[in-house]
Amino acid sequence: MKTKMKWIGIFFLAAPVALLAGEKKKDAPAGAADSLDVTITGEARDEIPLTKPEPSVDISFDKIAGLSREGQTDRVLTGPVEHMTGEDQMSLLHMDSRQTYLGLPIRIPSAPFIRMEISPGLSSYIWELQILDQNDKALKALEGTTLPKYVVEWDGFHDGTFRLLAGSAYTPVLVLTDEKKRVQRYFGEPVRYTAMQYIQDGLLHIEFDNTRLFERGRSDFSPDTLPYLAASLNVLRQHVGKPIRVILFAAPGNSPLPARRLETLKSFYKEALAIEDDMISFDVQPMRDRGDVTELLAAAQ
Repeated sequence: MKTKMKWIGIFFLAAPVALLAGEKKKDAPAGAADSLDVTITGEARDEIPLTKPEPSVDISFDKIAGLSREGQTDRVLTGPVEHMTGEDQMSLLHMDSRQTYLGLPIRIPSAPFIRMEISPGLSSYIWELQILDQNDKALKALEGTTLPKYVVEWDGFHDGTFRLLAGSAYTPVLVLTDEKKRVQRYFGEPVRYTAMQYIQDGLLHIEFDNTRLFERGRSDFSPDTLPYLAASLNVLRQHVGKPIRVILFAAPGNSPLPARRLETLKSFYKEALAIEDDMISFDVQPMRDRGDVTELLAAAQ
């Protein structure tokens, strides 16, 4: 597109009549200096090209998904992306931030929860992975006759039941027995999880250790666990459209603290998730075998 530009200039010149060719104003007052008003009109013939480059069609997906609303991603992936003006792009930025999947450095830990590297040269007739809890109670997690070559991993399940507890410390122990019944034990690094997620019986479980989730004796969240709470939102957003249950387990008694903590949980998740009230429920239940935890439940599929 090319455009010609015109300009008009108006100049007011004051000079003695003797120096400028022109007619003296007849109505000028006597004794006033003679002057002449001159208007000059000009036209520029220079052409200034104005070009508008076509928008690039080679756009990476991450630059599109960040501006897409709920349901728009499918259209982007299945068809061409038309050019959007700046105003169109800005209108897409005004979306509900609660529908946004956050990129966080912290994630809710998932299986495998126990991992031990196998030192080169180790061999055994029988091997066994034991898990010692913080009370030195041993749990047989895995066993076999052929020792894995590089690493032993455990997902936390034993006989179909998830056995690890949020907030408890665990130490893995690799027990090797040779053909002469001689036993060697190798201790791994202890682990302790403030939060964890696992799937059991078709349900997604997200569990928080209440002693770390809340300030001691208060209903406020501990600042150290705020990244885990934000990470739990990422997990729940992958299960949009499925009912969510939030259960706070507490010791029996008449303390008002569990109810206040439940209100804190309710305020956080209802504010952070774009979800209807009938799709999320909150409850306080007596402490069970899972311990002093807060549990989030959702259908895994």
